[in-house]
Amino acid sequence: MFKYLTKFKIYAPLMVPVGDMPNDQVENMLIESLIWGKGDTNEEIKIILPRPVRKTDKISQSDPIAQFYYFVEITSFADTIEDAASRSIYLLEQVLDTSSLYSQAASKIVSVISIVNLSQIEKILTERTGSFEKGFFKTYNLQNVKVFPPGRLIFLSDQGAKKIGRNLFWFRRGLIELSSLNRFVAFCTTFSELGEYFKELPEYKKNESPLVFFVEKKLGLPKDTFKKWRDLRAQILHFGNKQDDFQVLNTKAKENLEDMYKAAYYGIMRFFTDNPPLPSPLIFFDDLDMEIVNATPEILEQLAAIHEKRNKGYREILVK
Repeated sequence: MFKYLTKFKIYAPLMVPVGDMPNDQVENMLIESLIWGKGDTNEEIKIILPRPVRKTDKISQSDPIAQFYYFVEITSFADTIEDAASRSIYLLEQVLDTSSLYSQAASKIVSVISIVNLSQIEKILTERTGSFEKGFFKTYNLQNVKVFPPGRLIFLSDQGAKKIGRNLFWFRRGLIELSSLNRFVAFCTTFSELGEYFKELPEYKKNESPLVFFVEKKLGLPKDTFKKWRDLRAQILHFGNKQDDFQVLNTKAKENLEDMYKAAYYGIMRFFTDNPPLPSPLIFFDDLDMEIVNATPEILEQLAAIHEKRNKGYREILVK
């Protein structure tokens, strides 16, 4: 298993909470970054401020927006660079959802910059020779805004919980899954079990599939879309565990995941409101452009400077 470093730029409308820190620790200290992690998994999320700040700094009315743009470095562990990329995006999604919840405003991924194999870089710095993996995100699908509006704060009655509790379980399962295959199966299961409830809609006509009705009439998706989803779900659940089967199914799951997610979301949200807010987009990348970088003397010098800067002995403040 390797250690990877992924870099992002984000917009999060929250100020740095230096005012809550004790005076005896930070009164004259420059705060350069905030770090979460270093727990049991040793994963780390580092949010780098646009400029170092002191507790006594003042901000003008024209300044805050610039302060809301941050660079983020995420350290994760995985066997492959693709798995590390998925893991890093998943961890960042949790940060942005939390930010949006606290600020009640949209947080965004402005750009996904790059990912490198940090284990290989550390080995190069020790041995003064070698090469390392570097990946660039070719595309990331869907919008880049994570939104948690007040309308999402939903409280179910006992009756409502009994009606769609199982569906909510599978929907939440889909939200936290890392695998595109598992996400698709979870959202498809969510939607498939809502059929009986769609029969209660006034536009529904007897003798037609309520699931097909909802997909084609309510969501306006192409004919046979639900059949395609159902067949794909069966293929995923029963695939022969061959590498070529996995690659094909993974591609199909990614291609259908956006619409499958929206169908599950709108199917559930009809229990809460006639005009639900737009669903928070899922973030996933189509692929990585990867290169192997040989450590020339110039690159070795650059890596050493970056490594020294990252490990120069910052004074850390633990806030509980």
